[in-house]
Amino acid sequence: MAISNAAKPPVRRLPSTVDVARKAGVSQTTVSFVLNPKTRAKVADATAQKVLDAIEELGYRPNILARSLVHGRTQTVGLVLPYLGSEYHAKIVYGIRDTLSQHGYQLLFMNAEPGSDAEATAVEFLLQQRVDAVICFVNAVTRNIAPDWLDSLWRAEVPAVVVDCPFYSDKVDTVVSDDISGMRSAVDHLYALGHRAICYIMDDSPAEYLPLRSRAFFERCAELGLASDQLIVYPTYASTPRGGWQRHEMMRVLKSDTPPTAFIGFNDFVFQDFLALGTESRPNIPRDVSLVGYCDSDFARWANLTSVSQNPSEIGVAAASRLLARLVDPALPVERIEVQTSLIVRGSTTPPRETQREPATN
Repeated sequence: MAISNAAKPPVRRLPSTVDVARKAGVSQTTVSFVLNPKTRAKVADATAQKVLDAIEELGYRPNILARSLVHGRTQTVGLVLPYLGSEYHAKIVYGIRDTLSQHGYQLLFMNAEPGSDAEATAVEFLLQQRVDAVICFVNAVTRNIAPDWLDSLWRAEVPAVVVDCPFYSDKVDTVVSDDISGMRSAVDHLYALGHRAICYIMDDSPAEYLPLRSRAFFERCAELGLASDQLIVYPTYASTPRGGWQRHEMMRVLKSDTPPTAFIGFNDFVFQDFLALGTESRPNIPRDVSLVGYCDSDFARWANLTSVSQNPSEIGVAAASRLLARLVDPALPVERIEVQTSLIVRGSTTPPRETQREPATN
């Protein structure tokens, strides 16, 4: 039903600094001094309290956009976040948020899948909101291709940091986990335990977009003289994986003539369905087969799974810190920052059965 003009509620005018000054019985300049931490000391305590009381009574709030026209800053940073339900991304965001808030900045969130039209729209919206800088994530499919929105940021002279992207780091500051050392630590851990037949469970990234951790697996195996042809490649980009698909493939490989003694997963979650099987339906972990995951998720901690931690909170801290540095000095050289990974050893790895010695008997 249409609402007549007479029935529409009146538009409430928000209180201004003029209203605050009138209410407190001071000048508008005095109000500005009180609102600015750098000039607060110029106002007597009693007078400042009158201004604060008037602000409280009127419900005054600063007009951030208007202030930005004067000072050139909104004290906001735009964040384009791809996956709202991801524990990994959430921890990165917490690191970004906490670091920025310590310096008086607030985050403005936008949700968009990397490489999508929505991503470019999100960046444009953030620019319209006059954010001081932008942090954006990039996924496996788009990370080799500098997105068009980078040009928009450069033209607007808005600093940017890209997270999770080891490529085109000559064009924009990037912050990534050191996936090469992370995967090498996983292979070395199993090798030190005596494993020589390791099966890698990886996604179906195209060869030209192969993630660094996958490249590192093959390179480290070659250096150690290990065969790296035992693979389970699960569909991610070409098609949607069926439920239990990784579990089925693991069981098939374990029943082959030359079964692996250990698996390394591209992430922790490739083992979810396998570990959900009852102990009577699958080999014993780790006595019969060892497992190493990647990302050290809550699931890995719950499942007692050895896993490589990417230290996502530190990724967030590093991204925010680099952005703050560039806001201070826009002429800083472009930098790629790698955050150190760490192998968290739990109960899913042990020497392979053939190297385990029975206790000596008298």
